[in-house]
Amino acid sequence: MELATVVALAIAVAAIVALVMVLTGRSPATLLPLSSASSSAKSRTLGKDVVLVGAPNAGKSALLHRLATSTYPTRPTAPSLVENRALVKLDDEDDQVTIIDCPGHARLLAVTAANLALDASTGLPLPGATAPRLILVVVDATMVVHAAAVRRDAAERLAMALDSVDPALLLPSASSVEATAGDRIRIVATKADDPLAASPVQIRTALQDELHALRVARASSVSALNTRANNADDNEDDGRRRRNQHRHGTPQSVPRISLADLGIADIVVVSAKSNEGTDNLRQVLSDLLAA
Repeated sequence: MELATVVALAIAVAAIVALVMVLTGRSPATLLPLSSASSSAKSRTLGKDVVLVGAPNAGKSALLHRLATSTYPTRPTAPSLVENRALVKLDDEDDQVTIIDCPGHARLLAVTAANLALDASTGLPLPGATAPRLILVVVDATMVVHAAAVRRDAAERLAMALDSVDPALLLPSASSVEATAGDRIRIVATKADDPLAASPVQIRTALQDELHALRVARASSVSALNTRANNADDNEDDGRRRRNQHRHGTPQSVPRISLADLGIADIVVVSAKSNEGTDNLRQVLSDLLAA
């Protein structure tokens, strides 16, 4: 490939990345993971901590307060701008774990990425970094099904968790995956005592639909990159273009993958306010950490 073509391609990629960040306010990490990082993610050292991720107002801070103190906060919690951590006892009084609550604000996704051992600029696993043992993706059961923005943010956090485990899981071209995420990820639906709370089936369906939309967006982004590359190099052969599409997929060819396919179909339902489901969550954490 000639030097001019390489320069033109680099400029095109940089322009698309900049456009993504301007339009979404988010890292292109959630749009363009690379399968080459899959083996790196699988071989990383796992720490002992549990990380809470979720959109603003998902109920992470109240849940952490309940788990750590067995009480509900006396003051209303507000979206945190810093990470919080606490030592939480599990089903056995001698069994405890550090839980880290990542700030939910979209402008602070770099903090979430760091706690997931992801490169904030690329969204790929950091080679050699210690990844969390468990990731709890916290969603608001009263909003995640009915509010599109909340659902999108929840799916984005779930995608980051999946990319931390193995970025190949959400490749647009993936038609089947190993159900390995369940060893390290659980979805936790908060505010279960609220009459407006959706059922686990509704939440599962909503997240599956949103994850599919995200994978389609990834395919669209790759398609745009391919178009820019083709414009920069009119001599690119059709065979290479077809191989690119086979690897990454096209917006029209992205197959659906369920949460069951990923191994994370079970949703833990809790309420920090009423204490509903928190004992079950402690047991789930204890079982996963002992596995």
